[in-house]
Amino acid sequence: MLRNNLHSLLDSKGVSQYQLADKLNVSPPAISRLVNARGMSPQWIERISNELQVEDISKIVSIVKVK
Repeated sequence: MLRNNLHSLLDSKGVSQYQLADKLNVSPPAISRLVNARGMSPQWIERISNELQVEDISKIVSIVKVK
């Protein structure tokens, strides 16, 4: 399972959820749901990494072993 690391990424980049929503052209509630989700789809990972210029996707998500 992929664990969402967006909170720490946004903090380290100095980007708010509203700024990310604007960059991705989605509503603030949609970004809020994404940031608070446990995981995310590969499409979101790609869009966010491209928009925030993140080369290391472990900054966005990390792999978690499911028991």
